Amino acid sequence: MGKRGRFGKYGEVKRLARLREAKLGPRTFYNAPDIHKRKNSGLPRHKTLVESVALRKAREEDRQFIRYLSKKVFREYGPYDITIPRWFDSGAVVTIVAFMESLPVGFAILGPLVSKMPISGESELLAIAVEPTRQRRGIGSLLMERILDEAKSLGIRRISLHTAQRNIPAQRLFKKYGFVIKEKKTNFYVGGQDAVLMRKELSDTFPEDVFD
Repeated sequence: MGKRGRFGKYGEVKRLARLREAKLGPRTFYNAPDIHKRKNSGLPRHKTLVESVALRKAREEDRQFIRYLSKKVFREYGPYDITIPRWFDSGAVVTIVAFMESLPVGFAILGPLVSKMPISGESELLAIAVEPTRQRRGIGSLLMERILDEAKSLGIRRISLHTAQRNIPAQRLFKKYGFVIKEKKTNFYVGGQDAVLMRKELSDTFPEDVFD
C-alpha cells in the first residue's frame, strides 16, 4: 500500500451511491454478497487450479469492487477505500482485476504512470489485494506476474512497494518475486503501523511455484 487518504462517512457513501445509481444504473455497482453466495468450486483450498482464474485490465464497472475490497482488507491501515479508487480514477495507473467463476476476487495497481516514467524507469506497486475467502489459491501470484509483465512492457526497470512490517505472508509473496526489504518506516500508516519499503530490479524470470 502506498499513500494515505481521508476517511469518508457511511451516510455520505450511501447518498453518493444512490446518486450514481440514478445516473448510471444499478449495473455500475458491485454487489458484495454475491461472492459469498456462489458455491465453492469443490477444489481443495490450497490447490485451486490457476487456470480457473481470469485476469484483465480494470474497467469503470470494477470501481465499486475495488473500493469494497480495499475497505475490507486495508481498513486497519487507513481510508484506502477512498484513496485507492482515487488512484484508479486518475488514469495514471495500470489496474488488473482477477476473476473466478465470473466474479471479481482480487486486484493489483501499478503506478503512477506519468511523463517522467520512461526517464526514471521506476514505478510503485500501489496495492495488491485478494478476497480473504479466495486467498492461498495462487491468485496473488498471478496478479504479481501480470503486473510485472505490464511493467516490463512499459519499460519500467525498478518497482518499489510498501507493506506492513507485520504482514509476513505478503512479504513472503513479494520476496518470492525478487523484492528485497530496503528500509523500515515507523508509523507509516494512518493506523500507526510500521511498514517496510521493498524494491525489485526487473528480470525475465519468475518463480516456478505460482501458489502464494
